[in-house]
Amino acid sequence: MSILSDRSIREHCTNPDLWFDGRPLVSPFSESVQYGISYGLTSAGYDARLDDQVLVYRTTRWIPVDPKMFRDDEYRKQMFDEYKAENGRIVLPGGTYALVQTVEELCLPRWLKGRCVGKSTYARCGLIVNTTPLEPEWYGKLTIEVFASVPVVLYVGEGICQMEFERTEGICEVSYADKHGKYQGQQSVTPPRIK
Repeated sequence: MSILSDRSIREHCTNPDLWFDGRPLVSPFSESVQYGISYGLTSAGYDARLDDQVLVYRTTRWIPVDPKMFRDDEYRKQMFDEYKAENGRIVLPGGTYALVQTVEELCLPRWLKGRCVGKSTYARCGLIVNTTPLEPEWYGKLTIEVFASVPVVLYVGEGICQMEFERTEGICEVSYADKHGKYQGQQSVTPPRIK
């Protein structure tokens, strides 16, 4: 098993022979962009950008967050506030937990596993990005779980997290697509799902 370098990531984004289900690994693909909060190709990863949809958990002292209850639309409305960007910025209050989404759509072939980790720029501002695994043959826009330990400004269209891609030792017997994973193909911020 080995983590893909910039050269390999670029190839998985530009060579249709390496795509899963007719889709590149990352789309839209950008070479490294350094202005603002950087995004695009890095030496051993890809910095994904923040989309403009953000769901922030309300403070619910008396109502536990129950993953099985998210089937109910009323429960979902009760648990989240949707934050909208103003002038390309979203301000998360300190002590809040939120779900955000990438601009990029990811599409992993059967021989790759992915991992979402935080960017040091935001980590130094008090934003914690949950490490999120991406299984072979998963695709969609990634919902990322973040915690703002202090008030922090998020910039829409700029880097929010880094994706690492790792070649698996052999091809998996059962991929995310084979088991019809519940987050397959998501295109918007997705709260917990239970089948």
